[in-house]
Amino acid sequence: MLFLEAPNEIILQVSKYQSPPDLCSLLRANRRLANLLGDALLDCALHSISETERYAEGALYSAVIRGDERAAKRLIDGGIFKRLDEKKLLTRILSDHERRWGEKALPTLLACGCDPETRDSEGRTLLALAATNGLFEAVELLMDRDDVDVNSTDTGNNTPLHMAVEVGDYEVVQLLMDDERVDVNRPNNNNRTPLHIAVMMGHDEVVRLLLEHSEININSKDKLGWTPLSYPADAMNPTGYLASVQLLLNDKRIDVNLGNKHRRTPLHTAVTMGHEAVVRLLLGRDDLDVNVRDSIGWTPLSCAAGSANTTGRPTVLQLLLNDHRVDINTKDKRGGTPLHLAVRMGHEAAVRLLLDCSDININVKDISDKTPLAYASGEYETIVQLLMNYLRV
Repeated sequence: MLFLEAPNEIILQVSKYQSPPDLCSLLRANRRLANLLGDALLDCALHSISETERYAEGALYSAVIRGDERAAKRLIDGGIFKRLDEKKLLTRILSDHERRWGEKALPTLLACGCDPETRDSEGRTLLALAATNGLFEAVELLMDRDDVDVNSTDTGNNTPLHMAVEVGDYEVVQLLMDDERVDVNRPNNNNRTPLHIAVMMGHDEVVRLLLEHSEININSKDKLGWTPLSYPADAMNPTGYLASVQLLLNDKRIDVNLGNKHRRTPLHTAVTMGHEAVVRLLLGRDDLDVNVRDSIGWTPLSCAAGSANTTGRPTVLQLLLNDHRVDINTKDKRGGTPLHLAVRMGHEAAVRLLLDCSDININVKDISDKTPLAYASGEYETIVQLLMNYLRV
């Protein structure tokens, strides 16, 4: 008797002793065997001793990707997750953003009872993974479920919104923010909110989107006391952040004078870094305190005169001196003025600019009873000459 002429019962009995590859070959032989041996192949994938995990995983992937809920449920009910790690499988399919298996497989897996709150080794839920990898449909599917925590946090206390913001996925960020359950101001372990992250990453359109939210805290501080506005001021290259700076400054809720733990404001930081464009934008604010002092009594002008960073300093110093609100003789906690600081650092260009100011006090003494000339003597002969020439005028 030919095998294909055998009764179904005989064929099914024989199939129990075949390997998954052999059964696949039989299924491809003709339509009758394809209809007859489908479930047998699933059972074989579950119980085959040889390369069990690979066959079981392949069978499950095949079922869920084509949306075959019956086949997937048969595998799950048959104990496939005794052979496979459910947690690893679920988190991996949503990390596989190149082939987009996750969006195809997730609906079937969830319909078959898989846990939507499954987490990976970093504590990221399926929603967080979908948000990180820009899987819009997967995010939408999970957001529609009542048993999904939209504010779940990973080991760094980052929410799905933090993660979508970090990668700059505008559509996913918007989808998350449209849900009233999402906390737009939730801080992570560094006390950084999604707005902090968006500004740090230079995602201007995401910054704009976040600022449109009525409950966004534009002045929130991280662990170092930095507000979102502080980050562009400290950037090595602020050019890519100017749009975000302008967006923040255009918002009526912004407080431009908030300082960090050392009471340094964004203006202090931008001046210290020599960021001319950021300084210009900040000086354009009527509510800016240009003479605000940090924890050691330095004003932004002190930073421009006494900073060890020379890049852009003469330019930002001139910008400050051109502002009528700036007090050029302000003293720090040691009684030093900006002129003292410029002299002590040997910044000849800064000394020249300060001496060009008509109201500069060249004879002021600090707590050590020293004038700027006293500090220059024996150290910087050119600066000594500049100061002496000023005194002769």
